[in-house]
Amino acid sequence: MIKNYIVTAIRNLKKHTAYSLINIVGLAIGMACTILILLWVQDELKFDQWHPKKDRIRRVLVRSMNNGQPYEFAVTPAALAPNMAKDFPEIEYVCRFKNWGPWLFKYGEGEFIQGQSGAIDSTAFKIFGFTFIKGNPDEALNDPHSVVLTQELSERIFGDEDPIGKLLEVRNRGAFKVTGVIENFHHSHFDAEFLFPFSILREDGENIDEMGQGSYNFTTYFLLKNSNQAKVVDEKLERYLDQFSEENETELFSQSIKDIYLKSNFAYDFTFRGDLNNVITFSAIAFLVLLIACINFMNLTTARSSNRAKEIGLRKVVGAKRNNIISQFFSESIFMSILSFLIAMVLVLLLLPKFNEISGKEFTPDLVADPYILIMLIFIAIVTGILAGSYPAVYLSAFSPLKTLKGKLSSGAKSSMLRKVLVIIQFTLSVALIISTILISNQLKYIKNKDLGYEKHNLLFLGMSDGVRQNYETLKPILEKDPNIESVTTSRVLPIYACPSFTLDEWEGKDDDRSMSMHFIGVGFDFFKTMKIDIVEGRAFDEKFASDTINSIIINEEAVKQIGFKDPIGKTLTVWDELTIVGVMKDFNFNNVKNKIAPLMLHVAPQQARIAFIRLSPAYTNKTIKNIEKTWKTFEPDYEFNYEFMDERLDRLYRAEQRSNTLINYFTIFAILISCLGIFGLASFMAEQKTKEIGIRKVLGASVTIIVRMFSTEFVKLVIIGNILAWPLAYYAMNKWLENFAYHTKLEWWMFALGALLSIIVVLFTISYQSYRAATKNPAESLRYE
Repeated sequence: MIKNYIVTAIRNLKKHTAYSLINIVGLAIGMACTILILLWVQDELKFDQWHPKKDRIRRVLVRSMNNGQPYEFAVTPAALAPNMAKDFPEIEYVCRFKNWGPWLFKYGEGEFIQGQSGAIDSTAFKIFGFTFIKGNPDEALNDPHSVVLTQELSERIFGDEDPIGKLLEVRNRGAFKVTGVIENFHHSHFDAEFLFPFSILREDGENIDEMGQGSYNFTTYFLLKNSNQAKVVDEKLERYLDQFSEENETELFSQSIKDIYLKSNFAYDFTFRGDLNNVITFSAIAFLVLLIACINFMNLTTARSSNRAKEIGLRKVVGAKRNNIISQFFSESIFMSILSFLIAMVLVLLLLPKFNEISGKEFTPDLVADPYILIMLIFIAIVTGILAGSYPAVYLSAFSPLKTLKGKLSSGAKSSMLRKVLVIIQFTLSVALIISTILISNQLKYIKNKDLGYEKHNLLFLGMSDGVRQNYETLKPILEKDPNIESVTTSRVLPIYACPSFTLDEWEGKDDDRSMSMHFIGVGFDFFKTMKIDIVEGRAFDEKFASDTINSIIINEEAVKQIGFKDPIGKTLTVWDELTIVGVMKDFNFNNVKNKIAPLMLHVAPQQARIAFIRLSPAYTNKTIKNIEKTWKTFEPDYEFNYEFMDERLDRLYRAEQRSNTLINYFTIFAILISCLGIFGLASFMAEQKTKEIGIRKVLGASVTIIVRMFSTEFVKLVIIGNILAWPLAYYAMNKWLENFAYHTKLEWWMFALGALLSIIVVLFTISYQSYRAATKNPAESLRYE
């Protein structure tokens, strides 16, 4: 039976080659797009799923209130972990982690190598699924000066040598013994190559044992004894800090490790993160593109139903039941889907390098060897076949054998209406994608060109080591002698990511019980000059005023607004001391543009300098950079001279959105192409069905223009209806997407108009060949048709 179905399918493919090719190619493009998108989605969903105990691993988060609004962040005190281990019987293990940034180390007489370091408790190896290639996880970090390396870093340092037991010299910290080598981190929110014991922080004077004494600078993880105890632990965590401080106003809660990569939007979360909205968006696009391809198949199959009417009638007369006819059409549909799938796989392999380049992923051609991916791809092929063949199977199997054999069957109004509805659905989805693409491009352009409150161009920055920090006062005037260097300053943090904050609850003139979260940054003199940030009231920091290094502060306009100062200059805030406001700066984005500008306080703190900023003149050259490097190396010869420009870093910050925009552009083009294939096929079918009608019209005097207009008008009407339906859909979806940005562009009328114009132009271009061909055909040949 199945053999007969396949033979029949092949016979129909050969008989109607053009229509079959349109169907197969349309499905192949749709499936190729879907496969690529789902590969990307699956890769995003893989993050942190490799831990065997992932269902029991959680991270502690902190919630405080800022003017009645919750403010949540991902760092905790170091002493929280040992206290939780003692007070929570539901917890099996607790560990702390601190991303310590780059360290310099060397082996033997070799040169110093820079690697990303992290401080972690030894209990981490009982919590996470780190795979040890060499060494014993139970003993790896027992010694305060032991270290565990990733496989990649171990090979960089030791090559093929066994590293276990060998000593590494860490700059300014002494010797560390290699006690373990673990597999490289893949699909993980962790980012470290060099793990050392958390207890070494005591050498830096950090209080890691007593609650209330240390800073909120560390990530705390715990392993539940039973995964269903998460709610119980969260209830106990909520007021857990009350016992350590009578004035405590913060709460603790936890998050599953499975949610960290895609479902985190917390301050001071320095982990590697993705975006759940992108996963949802691309999953929806995959479904829409595949749906458009399936609609093409259904449309062309039902349109040509009358050509197979007698075949169905004969099958029923000789005993075939309706379920046999349904099985036949499903078999043909799945057979065509498998052919499309094979072509789609070829397209996927051809497009993979470009897709990797755009998406930032590293998929390889051997991806089909992964059994999970292979099952997913086969599933897509079968589901596509069933989805695409569903309506044709039910519709064609219902034909009456008596009518079909008498030749009384026609496509009829019902069939024609179905085709129109399917075309409308296709263009509703396609136009919604076009409008979405226009808006996303506009939003990214808005972010790129937004006034951040400081001048991002010609602003170079680089990290400061201890050697540079200690000699900064000597380094700064040397650099500023260069005519292409306008000014130099320092900052504790890069004003792109979250900066430190505290709860401000006391200020001059306060007459209520309000409190607010105040961000703060320690900066150097000339910060405002170098960053080109305007002072709107008062003055900037000045070395002529000795108090500027003791108790002077400058706050932003948002802080003035939230506190309620009418005349802020000279007013005081009580923080670690009574601090006097000497200036008010214009609001500037010191965080991701997705977030609203918050209250900010700057103070002079040269001892906290971590980042150096160098303002270059527009006339700077490569020689200027070389001179900076030469001067820099005088004070820090061992560290790599890694500099970056602020505008380039900002572009990197929004690279995920830029990549998403590029991918959506491509998939929108493919969706439109698939729709065009369907429209082309339908136009060909209409031209064939109306051959005699066109011949009669021409004999009666109809011009080519009238015939072309007759063809075009019907399709344009359907596209206009599709636009009307697409507009509210796109408006709702894009407004929800824009909610992810505190500062964003608006949905403008011209975006909808442009979507409509593009869709009409595409349709007219697609049907122009068939309509013109039908209109210029010799009427004598048309009247002899059939």
